[in-house]
Amino acid sequence: MLPQLFDILVCPLCKSHQLKLQKATFQENEVWSGNILCENCSNTYPIQTGIPCLLSSELLAAQDNPDTEQWIRKKKDIENSILDENLETFKIVHKETAQKDGLNEKIDRFVWEKILHQDNQSLRDKLGTNKASKWVITKNNLYNRNERIFAKITELKDAFAGSQVLNVGVGIDDDLIDRLSSAGTKVVNCDIVIDTLIEVKSRNKVECVSSDIKSLPFDKQSFDAVFCFLVLHHIDLLHEALSEIMRVLKPGGSVFILEINPYTPIKLPGKIFPTLIKKVIRKVMRKCMAGSDQRIFKSSPYEKIYPSKFIISSMINAGFYNVTRKVASHYPSFIIFPFSKIWDFLSFNLPFLFDPIAFEYLFYGKKTS
Repeated sequence: MLPQLFDILVCPLCKSHQLKLQKATFQENEVWSGNILCENCSNTYPIQTGIPCLLSSELLAAQDNPDTEQWIRKKKDIENSILDENLETFKIVHKETAQKDGLNEKIDRFVWEKILHQDNQSLRDKLGTNKASKWVITKNNLYNRNERIFAKITELKDAFAGSQVLNVGVGIDDDLIDRLSSAGTKVVNCDIVIDTLIEVKSRNKVECVSSDIKSLPFDKQSFDAVFCFLVLHHIDLLHEALSEIMRVLKPGGSVFILEINPYTPIKLPGKIFPTLIKKVIRKVMRKCMAGSDQRIFKSSPYEKIYPSKFIISSMINAGFYNVTRKVASHYPSFIIFPFSKIWDFLSFNLPFLFDPIAFEYLFYGKKTS
């Protein structure tokens, strides 16, 4: 953490500027470890490997708690028992188990974010660059998607040189981090899972802060732009997240939100095929795409993909204006050649047919000056 980051940090709970650095150690020019004390509400937040962890005490305790790892192992055991069941069954079983174990929803949501982090790292480490892993996490897929976004969407072209940018929910998208950093911006990367940021920082040497999007630890009007790629479907109270983004944006600042289209035709087979056929398809996909006996689609039971109209109306209600939806990608990255080329050709030549059923959308809005 660079010392100048203190200029925009506030306590995530009381939003006070009265923060005091305690027991700090330095590595080169960064604050590498220590604590941040809020003198207003007396809450203390640790700094780990140069990352200030400005989370609630409940979420801080869950990061490296043995109970968390036990819950993760239990969820994976459950997963192995329902490998090829449909997503609805998958979600119901996991939610019911969490309730029986007395695990509150906030912590259960976090546990699933940690599972997602571990699974992504496992795929990256074990599968490398082979065809299977390209489905989710390889740099090639992220590069291709982001290349299209930054090339086709005019609001993103050369827009942020010298500006302060917040990247919320970094996950594994190193390509986005590289693009924002190379544009001459001052980027702060946030994620609720500290382990994710430790790995991001080790690979990219960038500024990171562990925080909850619904309680951002930054002063009002701190950023010229906020990027929020594939995050909102992990959130239960969308209005709280958008209100926080609005608060930390400078007047005239922009927000860029990437989300999956719930009406993509990729989901059509799941609605029309009989259960037995769907189980066979899922088994084949596991073998072909995951390279293992792990379930392919194992999103958190709490994930909810919001319709475009709901996201747009929520952004407007939060105070954003000039809210626009644009296609980010017409098809998911696991569509193979030559079908990908055909789909790409048709989508650009027949946008009136293909844009409404695109795979991902980018939502863009501005804060009033």
